[in-house]
Amino acid sequence: MLLYALKICAFDEYLFRKRLQIKSKFIPLKTITGLSILLRQFNTPIAQMKPFISTAFYGFFNYIIALTLIASPWLFGFYNVSSAALLMPIYIGWIRLIMAIFSRNEGGFIKQFPIQIHMVLDVFMGFLLMVAPFLYTYASKEFLPQLLLGALLFFMGMFTKGSPFLTKPHHSLPEGQLTSTDSTDGRLSI
Repeated sequence: MLLYALKICAFDEYLFRKRLQIKSKFIPLKTITGLSILLRQFNTPIAQMKPFISTAFYGFFNYIIALTLIASPWLFGFYNVSSAALLMPIYIGWIRLIMAIFSRNEGGFIKQFPIQIHMVLDVFMGFLLMVAPFLYTYASKEFLPQLLLGALLFFMGMFTKGSPFLTKPHHSLPEGQLTSTDSTDGRLSI
């Protein structure tokens, strides 16, 4: 049975590489935004979606989510479930609060942290928050608040305007066919 499962996995990998026309054994992904390249290659429905959350709403809502995450163990009553259930949302909430203060958007005060990196970290932290109850085995006692808050972070990181996951870079060639760092209009390039 195990050998049959391994053959299926190998065949699926063969089909995946054939569809993407990848000749090497490993996919070179320089950054985490390589996920968007793979999504665009398959022409999936998520790759065809457009970001619709404005950066002004995103900047304001960052503070609300950060404070909700910090207070969530006491708001939802899971402060005595386990140390991971208590500390994971608190740590992620403080990181989000610091990123919101330093973020380069309408809600940021100091404007030093690129918003694209903020969105990538939102997707990562949202995924981490969604799987934490199952990863640290306290899902039988509590999982719904962290799953919903993690999904909200993931959703906001993916669908905010300027997100590196769904926005294509705008490459332009100025005079002399030389490119510069401003050729991507403020977006991080791959």
